[in-house]
Amino acid sequence: MNNQGIGLEKATQIALENAGFKESEATLMRGHFDRDDGLSVYEIEFRAGGYDYDYVISSGDGTIIEVDREYAGGQLGGFDSSASANDQPAGQDQNNSSQTGGNAGSASDASNYIGVDKAKELALQDAGIDSSAATFTKAKLDRDDGIYLYDIEFVSGNFEYSYEISATDGVIVDKDIDSIYD
Repeated sequence: MNNQGIGLEKATQIALENAGFKESEATLMRGHFDRDDGLSVYEIEFRAGGYDYDYVISSGDGTIIEVDREYAGGQLGGFDSSASANDQPAGQDQNNSSQTGGNAGSASDASNYIGVDKAKELALQDAGIDSSAATFTKAKLDRDDGIYLYDIEFVSGNFEYSYEISATDGVIVDKDIDSIYD
């Protein structure tokens, strides 16, 4: 292992603390030193709490440069992620009852969805950003692998935030934070 700057162990600790896990709760742990766009970084990957985490952390001072969290598979919100529903997403029109479908992930259940405003609120809360400091670039209901999700994107400061949030229960399925300079 190449321990440059803060060292791989400290970078791993930063990633785990940010995700809210202890090392004993994580599996498939991998990490290495790399150069990314001219920056010296540690790339840390692990699985915990049903999600896969990917971190890019500055080797110089431990700043988190990028975070990606993806649902690791299986069931989400009580449905099988491979379940089929109508092929068209409901869009932002959450009262669209013209679509039919037999499962809990169909657009016909739009009245049971948390709503785009709540999804935006959850994304901001997770990012620790006040709504006055964020500019939303996307906020829509979308369908991914038979599950309806809110696709939320916003910019705050020097970072661009992207979230996928379960339309039924508000669980953050995926998040990505990137520098606006990438």
